[in-house]
Amino acid sequence: MIFDKLLQRQISKYYGDPEKLPKDLIPLLTAVNESYQHAERDRKLLERSLELNSEELLDLNKRLRAEAKELKEANYQLKTLFDKIPDVFFSVDIITQELLQMSSACEEVYGYSIAEFAANPNLWFDVVLEEDRQTILNNYPVMHEGHSFEQQYRIRQKGGDIRWIMSKISPTLNSQGDLIRIDGLSSDITERKNAEQEIIRSEAHLKASQHIAHIGSWELGLGEANFMEVHCSDETFNIAGFEPDEVDMNVDLFLSMAHPEDRSRVSDALERTIKSGHEYDVEHRIVTRKSEEVVVHSRGEVVVDHETGRPVKLIGTVQDITQRKEAEKKLRNTEANIRNILENTDTCYVLVDPAARILSFNSLADRMIRDEHGLALEVGGNYVELMPADRTNLIRERMATVLREKKTIFYEAEYKKSNEDSRWFYFSMHPILGEENVATGLSIAARDITDQKKSQELINESNQRYELVTSATNDIIWDWYLDDGKIYRSDNFYHAFGYTKDETNFSVTAWSENIFEEDRQNVLDSILNLIKNKTATVWESEYRYSKSNGDIAYVQDKGLVVRNSEGKVVRLVGAMRDVTSEKVLQIERDKITSDLAQRNESLEQFAYIVSHNLRAPVANILGLSNVLQHPNLDAATIDTCIKGLESSTNSLDKVIIDLNKILQVRSVINNSAKEVVILQEVVEDIKTSIDYMFENEGVKMNVDFSEGRSLYSLRGIFTAFFTT
Repeated sequence: MIFDKLLQRQISKYYGDPEKLPKDLIPLLTAVNESYQHAERDRKLLERSLELNSEELLDLNKRLRAEAKELKEANYQLKTLFDKIPDVFFSVDIITQELLQMSSACEEVYGYSIAEFAANPNLWFDVVLEEDRQTILNNYPVMHEGHSFEQQYRIRQKGGDIRWIMSKISPTLNSQGDLIRIDGLSSDITERKNAEQEIIRSEAHLKASQHIAHIGSWELGLGEANFMEVHCSDETFNIAGFEPDEVDMNVDLFLSMAHPEDRSRVSDALERTIKSGHEYDVEHRIVTRKSEEVVVHSRGEVVVDHETGRPVKLIGTVQDITQRKEAEKKLRNTEANIRNILENTDTCYVLVDPAARILSFNSLADRMIRDEHGLALEVGGNYVELMPADRTNLIRERMATVLREKKTIFYEAEYKKSNEDSRWFYFSMHPILGEENVATGLSIAARDITDQKKSQELINESNQRYELVTSATNDIIWDWYLDDGKIYRSDNFYHAFGYTKDETNFSVTAWSENIFEEDRQNVLDSILNLIKNKTATVWESEYRYSKSNGDIAYVQDKGLVVRNSEGKVVRLVGAMRDVTSEKVLQIERDKITSDLAQRNESLEQFAYIVSHNLRAPVANILGLSNVLQHPNLDAATIDTCIKGLESSTNSLDKVIIDLNKILQVRSVINNSAKEVVILQEVVEDIKTSIDYMFENEGVKMNVDFSEGRSLYSLRGIFTAFFTT
């Protein structure tokens, strides 16, 4: 539209290029233009009517003033309109770098006032982010050539916020082709940019989601303009074995990819959907470009034009369900295997929901219920109601506990029938947990343990006999498992050595630590040699062992070797015996033997002394006695003989006195080994050491020391005497 020249200058001043005026301003500017034209005509009329009278001039002046007022109001309205528009209008004199005009929206868009832009001609460029400035610099040649252009960049507002700006620039050249002015419009497009980024992110998420789920989308045109045109997402191409947009997808290609055995079914389903408008839903196989067979699930629905009611397109999805189908097949095989296992196991299984309704069971469970209760299991029936009346409340409580605590419980139950032996069953109730750990039912398992119970009774009887046998002997039975180092002992171990079960560590380490230190290494070495010896069958050792009170006991230990199929020693079973009494007795016996040998030696020495010291006086006495027996002895001879006898007798007496002194000295030496011997204790110690002989032979012994309870002597003499 052609405007009045004055109006065009004003539009250029406040807006820029008149050709780019917004449409909503045209009516207003048209009205303003008419006012300008009226004013121009009146001005010309005034020039032509200078000769009119003053009244006419006054009237004309009045009309001109009114029109000038209207023009001023129009200018004000135009400026107000520019200021209210959220976009920034600006004009710049390139020669003087003067900001000719700028709308007040600059404070909203840039955060700076018109005055700040006027004071700093480069402010508009300074606020541009450094990484976006090159975009503006790249458009300088275009601007200097006089071409209009658009550019997008980011700025940092005065408050620090980052905003996206789109500027439309219209350059003005002089007659020499030099740039003298630019007019422009800057708009804040941050929200649009954010929306575009959100759309890009959404499309990326959709693409990623489709790729992860193996779901593609497609669209089939049904309108006149797009009939049978096919548009597919990238994942749809991927499922078919193509790169995105590698081929032009069409109905024929779409149907040709269907497996030959499924193609007619797919085509019929598609045709029915197009004709009826019903949902398209079909599972079928396709053959990809790589000749791979893939199972897909395609779904779609018809989009109808609301005005005409005619279908315009069919949109849908296609999902690669090959893995799911394979998983379902494996699941069916697994279920069949599990069912086969359950049907061939010796355990009864019943699955119930939280209300005790039966969901599933194996044939053994059905037979057990029939045998025990005369009823049949049925899916949907109540499990608790099949149980004996005296057990229903207990079973309900146990089921409630499993569902509430989500823990498995185990118990045994005895079922009795008249005129029949009892049958024992071992039950376990397991919670079936679904999503979010919610109990959705129970698995009840039962196993007939009647034979096991009977075997256990036999084992208990055997163990009882074993305990009786072990308690009747002083031997300590032990069983050592080399794999875990545990040693199991009979109860008389604790009686023999003073330990309690609570303070006993059943490891081989604890056992070896109680072996007397001087004996320990020899014992351990003998065991190691046994393990290394592939033919050894028996281990024997004698060592000292510490009791709980610190005393040392002498033990004899013997074990039999148990090997696995590879010949490795895995177990030792044996007996340990406390032989302290026998060992002490042996020591005392050896001591007595040593004492007797010493006494014999002393007696030999004594006999030698007697024969040597007594020989002379006795010989003299014997000789003088023989002389005195002769008749006819004179008095002198007799007197001499008597004196000789007296001398010999004195000599003999002296020898006897000396021998007596020697014996007294030896007596003092031997008294150091004597003690008060309580005879009853000696007998009791001997009885304890050979108690097994008394039991084996059925011997009873009665002892009475009421007339002599103790003696001061060598204890070993009486120990040897009473033992014999």
